[in-house]
Amino acid sequence: MEVMERIRARLEKGDSIRYISHLDYVRAIDRAVRRAGIPIAYSEGFHPHARIAFGPALAVGIASVAEFADFELADCLGAGEFTSRMNSVLPAGLSILESRSIPTDWKPLSVAIVAASYRLVIAAPDIEGDAEWRGERGAGRPGSGPGSGARALERLERAVREVLEARSLIVRRSKERYPGGGATGERVEERDVDIRPSLLGLRLARGSGYAGYAATAAGCCVGLDALVRLGGGAGSVATARPDEILSVLAMHGGIARGMELASITRTGLYVSRDGRLLSPMEFEGDMSSPQGTY
Repeated sequence: MEVMERIRARLEKGDSIRYISHLDYVRAIDRAVRRAGIPIAYSEGFHPHARIAFGPALAVGIASVAEFADFELADCLGAGEFTSRMNSVLPAGLSILESRSIPTDWKPLSVAIVAASYRLVIAAPDIEGDAEWRGERGAGRPGSGPGSGARALERLERAVREVLEARSLIVRRSKERYPGGGATGERVEERDVDIRPSLLGLRLARGSGYAGYAATAAGCCVGLDALVRLGGGAGSVATARPDEILSVLAMHGGIARGMELASITRTGLYVSRDGRLLSPMEFEGDMSSPQGTY
């Protein structure tokens, strides 16, 4: 089937649906395309399928404002009409934030995307009782002054610097094996991997109340922005996972007792052009590399 238009969309996967699997996410998009009457092109053969290509799969439990998908259409529709139709039928928690027609010779998302950024929110319900982290005598709860909250923030900032200065960051990964296709893994393989080559940037989040400890209904929290290179294929770097980034910060004394990862949001996916990292929505634009801001 001839492709008349190719539309790239950036979607939001909200917090309310962060626990659905990638397969369920793909099915939701496919159903929405049919319900919206999108003139999607189909592959040929005995089992034709809609020609929709997705970016890197998102792990269960992570929200996102940077999910990308390419839609190949059998008729010209236009990005505006496409977005309007899709958003009218997509389930709650899933929406298209922007879309645009793109050249048909652009590389597929699975090949073009080389990096991702994440916002990690660390909850600190009460670190005041931790003697190692307690600041000046008489200080209030975290975030109220130069007491335990300010002290913890200083330690976290120092841990971030140490992590970025480290030559290697070794973490242990486990993988359960399923001999004979059984449902229960009979043995667990463990191996050490170095995630430092994948970690392109790490910083305390700025804006939205995250310049320091921010008060929430659950206590206090602090945000971290991470930029990671995505691995893939033999000989590639091991992609740093958000929970592993928290682990190496803990190894460098940046995580106090009682602090834990509260939420993760993927905030960006990037392609590389002329040595710069750009949004997949960009043409040969002039967006500077996100690495320069980390």
